[in-house]
Amino acid sequence: MGDHMLRRAQIFLGSVLLTVSLASAQTSGTIVGNVHDAMGAQVDGASITVTNIERNTSQTVISGEDGNYVVPFLPPGSYRVTVEKQGFQRQASPPTQIDVDQRARLDFALKVGSISESIEVTSAAPLIRSETAELGEVIGQKPIEALPLNGRNFAQLVYLVPGVTTGQQGENLSGQSTYNPRAASDFNALGAQQNSSGWLVDGIMDNEFTFNTVMVQPSVESISEFKVLTGVYSAEYGRGSGIVTTQTRSGTNQFHGEVFEYHRDKDLSARSYFNRPPAIKQNFIRNQFGAALGGPIWKDKAFFFMDYYGETQIQGNTFVDTVPTALERTGNFSELCAGNGGSLNADGLCIDSGGNPSGGQIYDPYSTTLVTVNGQATFARTPLANNVIPQKYLNAVGLTVASIYPLPQTGGLINNYTDSIGTTLNDNGGNIRVDYKVGSKDSMFGRYSYERFTGFSAKGQGGCCIRTPAGLQEKYNLGPYISGGQNTVLLAGGAVLSETHVFSPSWVNQFSIGYAHTNPLTQQSDYGLNGATGLGINGINFNDATSGIPTLTISGVAGAYTAINDGPNFLPIQARQTSYQIEDSVSWTRGSHSIKFGYRLVDDQASPFTGINTRGTLTFGLNLTNNPQTASGGDGLASLEMGLMANGTAAGATRGVLLNPYVLTTWEHAAYVQDDWKVTPRLSLNLGMRWDLITPYTEQKNRLTNFDMASLSLIYADTPGVSDTANVKTQYRNFGPRIGFSYDITGKGKTVVRGGYAISYFPQEPTGTGLLGIQNPWAVTQNSATFTNNYPTSSQLATSEPLLSQPFPVPTPVKPVGTAALIAANPSIIGLAYANQTPSFQSYTLNIEQQFLNDYLLEVAYAGSHSNHLLYCFNPQEVEPGPSSISSNSRVTIPGIASIRSINYCQNTNRGNYNGLNAKLTKRLSGGLSLIASYSYSKSLDYGGATNSGGAVGSTQTITNILGAYGPSGYNVPHRFVGSYVWELPFGRGRKFLGENRIASAIAGGWEFDGIATIQSGLPFTLTNMSSCPNNATNCWPDRIPGVSLKPAHQDYAHWFNAAAFAVPCQVALTATNGCPTGEAAYRFGTEGRGALRGPQTVNFDLSLARTFPIWRQINLMARLDAFNALNHPPMSFPNQTINSSAPANTSEAITSTILGVDPRDLQISAKINF
Repeated sequence: MGDHMLRRAQIFLGSVLLTVSLASAQTSGTIVGNVHDAMGAQVDGASITVTNIERNTSQTVISGEDGNYVVPFLPPGSYRVTVEKQGFQRQASPPTQIDVDQRARLDFALKVGSISESIEVTSAAPLIRSETAELGEVIGQKPIEALPLNGRNFAQLVYLVPGVTTGQQGENLSGQSTYNPRAASDFNALGAQQNSSGWLVDGIMDNEFTFNTVMVQPSVESISEFKVLTGVYSAEYGRGSGIVTTQTRSGTNQFHGEVFEYHRDKDLSARSYFNRPPAIKQNFIRNQFGAALGGPIWKDKAFFFMDYYGETQIQGNTFVDTVPTALERTGNFSELCAGNGGSLNADGLCIDSGGNPSGGQIYDPYSTTLVTVNGQATFARTPLANNVIPQKYLNAVGLTVASIYPLPQTGGLINNYTDSIGTTLNDNGGNIRVDYKVGSKDSMFGRYSYERFTGFSAKGQGGCCIRTPAGLQEKYNLGPYISGGQNTVLLAGGAVLSETHVFSPSWVNQFSIGYAHTNPLTQQSDYGLNGATGLGINGINFNDATSGIPTLTISGVAGAYTAINDGPNFLPIQARQTSYQIEDSVSWTRGSHSIKFGYRLVDDQASPFTGINTRGTLTFGLNLTNNPQTASGGDGLASLEMGLMANGTAAGATRGVLLNPYVLTTWEHAAYVQDDWKVTPRLSLNLGMRWDLITPYTEQKNRLTNFDMASLSLIYADTPGVSDTANVKTQYRNFGPRIGFSYDITGKGKTVVRGGYAISYFPQEPTGTGLLGIQNPWAVTQNSATFTNNYPTSSQLATSEPLLSQPFPVPTPVKPVGTAALIAANPSIIGLAYANQTPSFQSYTLNIEQQFLNDYLLEVAYAGSHSNHLLYCFNPQEVEPGPSSISSNSRVTIPGIASIRSINYCQNTNRGNYNGLNAKLTKRLSGGLSLIASYSYSKSLDYGGATNSGGAVGSTQTITNILGAYGPSGYNVPHRFVGSYVWELPFGRGRKFLGENRIASAIAGGWEFDGIATIQSGLPFTLTNMSSCPNNATNCWPDRIPGVSLKPAHQDYAHWFNAAAFAVPCQVALTATNGCPTGEAAYRFGTEGRGALRGPQTVNFDLSLARTFPIWRQINLMARLDAFNALNHPPMSFPNQTINSSAPANTSEAITSTILGVDPRDLQISAKINF
């Protein structure tokens, strides 16, 4: 242990010393150019002074022998460039805006004359990017503040960039997840997964450990520049397929400030599509408020900026749930027969119109026997007369659990109950920044950020959300909800200190040190209440973490019942993290070469205290009450009311409890060199190489356990033969070349061809519940005994079925050594492949830019990418399809541990591909109008299995054919248009029209119209065949019937897809032809294909109308009206995605919910005082 800690200290201290001369920072821009005379001859020795107009600070360099100059490390802002050389007239540029990571080119043609003579250049800097090959976009302070950003979330700006999509519904970065309850930060750059992007705030990495969410979320008022890099960008950037770099605001020589409030409520909002009269309109109140102030501390030397922001919100959410009917709650399932197109005959049996057994029949689980039909061994069961469970089978605990559901509000067996549950939040934070010009050679800045977020969110496990019926909280010690709910307190913050030193006009160094921190605590809605004990389910509640109720997942032949739960089953969680960072970058100008080299060190300290399945999951499937010969009929609620957990050949009861928090440490080292070479006046090359070393995590007390696939046993960190990383390797060969070019076709700076190739490496972790510290002996995982087939006999039920009143024994830590001990312990297993290849992203681009009418830029680009070694997590223990008469232990993929069915194994074997065509039109701000409009046509393909979850395409059906899952990524959007504009209407004082007429100016002046328009294809989804899944997989598909359209004749939200295009795969063998259509094999997976269907398209227009009223001198009042989703286009979620296995043609095709967190039309009023 001592040597281990000493080695860490040596690495850290050595790295700190190394950063004196090496590293990287991404907080500034660069001005480059050439100085020549009127005849084109290069002018060396010219003095180039770059002055920040708002601060009156400057930096001077000298042009080289070839007339070229480079001025690096310029904070974003407005600059004037002055050129002087004895014998020539002095020249000065107009104000030029320098953005984050911009390489702006300003060339000067000097005229012979006296240096005392001055020429003011009037032409604006070119829009053409003639110095780099990168794609992406810069969003300046004006559009950041003016555009209607829904929720005022700065991360939304990334969606304005071509080649970027908005991610998947419900994933852990979406802003609607347990791990990221704040605003969304998910995006896909050029087809990459969401957790492969990089976020930087003032050059400090801002990525959370497991899901890649942002830790520090700057307010809109605190941001001066926002840049998204995609494609082939400089080697100084790494750790992502797309990089978002944000620069915070600094003060100037004038005091500037603002006070603001934004307000929304239900009276300003439209109803949700599914919240129609006479239903009560969802409650909604949101207030966002704050203030900002910046100015000089010491004129021309020191400046400050600080801001405060706050938000309070109450928002109702409508949930359409499925609850049992009054009869079903008593064990009477007669309604199920008619609901599935059947009727009860004189014998009380449920039959269809042809007299055959109907899919609505319930069968007696205690009557299961092995029989022979047409020479084939199979199982048979006796139907329950009148679909009523005999009194002797009813279980008191099961009936109690069923009774806590509210009664249906409408007729029907599915989607028969609607509830509206509000989410609440309270968010407060702020930033303070100080900039100081130490002298002519040194400048520095520091920034500190803080945020405290609290909130309640309507989250569930297997369904959400239902309030606890009146009187039951006290009766059973329940919380406020029998389905869903979580409470969060989150603290976040960060700081940076950065210093720039000019050694000489050709050598400049920038050094930065900082950290980012997050500390979220999320608990189940009934934390502290022993509801499981109150319901009669004992052995669940034994401490505060395990208080509450378990998750009860209940299948139904017509559709699953809304699960009983108290929020996500892994709660409580407290995924704390602090990232300490040191970085340094050196810029060296030599002739036509502008060279940067640097090094970055990141020390991630993460304590992802995440429960596994803290209160347990009890599964009530169909297999104990259905027809073994046809896999039809049955109902999970019937199993519950008989006290029988049913999950096929998997465990019916599972639980995992993390005993103690643990602390993980990873190190990230990155070194790079970048040469931006001006080969000729028309050709620029960007040549770089980056090396990334990303160590696997270690644990403070070596509390890591891995699964050795070769020996089929668990191994423990820092024990004989096992490393402190649990044998997970470090990859040392992550070299990423960057090769780009830019060629000025005409030589006039108006038409440029650019392109290149790059490789970027990045870390990728499993979910918080997939880390090696969350298993025995550091956690206790318990699984009930499994059956060898889907249809156990009555004797097997008596000996192996767990009791609903006591599903788990007392949790006791075990440390199994060897395969035999592992089988005896029967834990849930987590494994991470030893190879640990570092995920990488290759991008290749070719584009052409054309500037016209001085202020317009048209860009057409091809962008392609290939992602390799992406993390893929799956269960390698799969029961292969086959007759139930053959034991499932004989059909598993890992027979050496046949009885162990719960394994989560992750390896870097996933891949992805992307090809896209992007077109973009940009108009820089002039005449009061700025515009960015882009269209993307693209396809993104992968094998599923993204570690950040979400979406609706799922993964492979079977690990024996992972290649068969190749299909559209869950975030694949073939067509996407995004347009954003800021338009100061040309009326009134200082504008083009009506400026001289005081009355007309007072009426028509000061108006501004801004907006964002988004139109895109729907996201893909996959239908699943869950209730007839031939093994313990979670993504079984139905068959696709050839020649039948996937779309109904008249598509609407009630009929989104054509259920008649799908069928349940044949799984039985009863006749000479296997009981299947001629030539079709029995016991197989479906043929649908991953992502075969698409959800509704997105059509969204966010509009803003504002007017500025002068109050006194430089004090103004801006009144503003924002209309989000102004056309009130319903933001529809996916339709039902589960086939009715008993009657596929009767499958619900309806969409029953809108996207969580996406609003119908919302109007927002606001006022801001600027001075």
